[in-house]
Amino acid sequence: MAARWDPFRDAMSLREAMDRLLEQSIINPRGGPSARGAITLQVDLWETSDSLVARVPLPGVKPDDVDIDVNGNVLTIRANLPAAAGEDPEGDGEAVRWIYREVPRGEARRTLELPIAVDADAATARFADGLLVLTLPKAQTARPRRINVTPG
Repeated sequence: MAARWDPFRDAMSLREAMDRLLEQSIINPRGGPSARGAITLQVDLWETSDSLVARVPLPGVKPDDVDIDVNGNVLTIRANLPAAAGEDPEGDGEAVRWIYREVPRGEARRTLELPIAVDADAATARFADGLLVLTLPKAQTARPRRINVTPG
């Protein structure tokens, strides 16, 4: 049995078109420039029994170009991604005409609200091979405590 061809079946609705436009221009899940002009860093955040751990890929960034702040339960990570706009990619002085330019450059940041209180004074940050691993120990008040029940 042959299906009748309907020219509107594959047409995108106005609502779908607007959703796609907004996703591509405002909500940028790939970490490109945000509405404020800064690049959004990609972060993995997980919880262990005694800490929160954040992993942030920062290829080509030097440890001195990374700034980490914890204010209450808000974590902010800033980095300066290498090769500013207009810079010669090979460094040989030759003029280039860009075909694709998707690698983020310049100021990058990410601010996260942490789900539990942390002890910022005991935090550690390791940076190796372009990967920042930040360990934020849970505050004593946020750690689970076992209370023993004694008979009688």
